Amino acid sequence: MNVYCELLLDRIRLKIDGEELSFQVNSGFYAHRMLVITGISSRIKGFVRYHQSDMNILQKIRQRIVKNKVFVLVNQDVQQYVTLKHIHEFATRFLDGGDMYIIPKPPSFDSTNLENVERIRSEYIRGSQNRDTVLSQLQDIAKPGAQRPAFKSGV
Repeated sequence: MNVYCELLLDRIRLKIDGEELSFQVNSGFYAHRMLVITGISSRIKGFVRYHQSDMNILQKIRQRIVKNKVFVLVNQDVQQYVTLKHIHEFATRFLDGGDMYIIPKPPSFDSTNLENVERIRSEYIRGSQNRDTVLSQLQDIAKPGAQRPAFKSGV
């Protein structure tokens, strides 16, 4: 199952199987509360489980092995507060993520349709080498002339 997520300063947008929900977050969420089980994280996890409940038995078995393919679009305002490690842990715990694509949002990208996020990932940087680096500082690692980097991490 594909899970599309956008991290904005005031909310988190999720889209699964064409259904989209937004979850309001308060100030300091990304710095202190992102990995803590709160009402927001419980509702996010419930939204993911709701979509997994529609699967047949073979899909559920496959889901336990493969997990979700998660695309996380990180807005410019949020990039200074989060690291790859934070986003990876968040997607693993609450989005049931297996393969994860962590994508810093380019300034010209229109994110009204979250499925378009697959089109802007153009290169991969090993997440294990840069896990504790703030996302806004990882732009220097990308190759010159290429689009903003997409970070693939997972199993």
